[in-house]
Amino acid sequence: MLTKRQKQALDFIKTFIKKYDYAPSLDEVKEHLGLSSVSTAHFHVQTLQQKGFLRKADNRPRAIELSRNGETNVREIPLAGAIAAGQPIEAIEGHDTIQVPSLLVPNKGRKYFALKVKGDSLIDDGILDGDVVIAQQTNVAKDGDLIVALTENNEATLKYFYKEKDRIRLEPRNRTLKPFFVQTCTIQGRFVSLLRMA
Repeated sequence: MLTKRQKQALDFIKTFIKKYDYAPSLDEVKEHLGLSSVSTAHFHVQTLQQKGFLRKADNRPRAIELSRNGETNVREIPLAGAIAAGQPIEAIEGHDTIQVPSLLVPNKGRKYFALKVKGDSLIDDGILDGDVVIAQQTNVAKDGDLIVALTENNEATLKYFYKEKDRIRLEPRNRTLKPFFVQTCTIQGRFVSLLRMA
């Protein structure tokens, strides 16, 4: 996910490269964004590199690259709201979008959405409160899939799915928590990747 400033920096760099066929200098990034120092411009560019939106070819000046075709390797997907990695919470429908590196959403023909994690029921898997999970839209799951589910009470949760004889087990990955059981649930998506906010 990009902050407003990072998106402004990325859009400027992308437009500049298309126009001139080389990257702007840090001074030009600083001037365009109205920043007080080059070090702040450098910070934004470095963050965009760490998040996979830019690549620094070598130590030459103006060596920032996008992708081979001059486009950033980015997809915009819906940010659907918050999801509980703890006890279920009421489903929240959001209307925002976020930009994510395309490698986090590998299949162009499928629909994806993102949700912000609330809670710590998946900490043993390294999924932390405040992380953003990316899910592929689907209404089917097999045992062991990490799914976005809506329970009978319209509560949303992120848990491992297991179909039992006469119920569904939704299992956390936190040694201090126990699974919970529902008769039915609506599967909305299957976890594919994680985006950690810096």
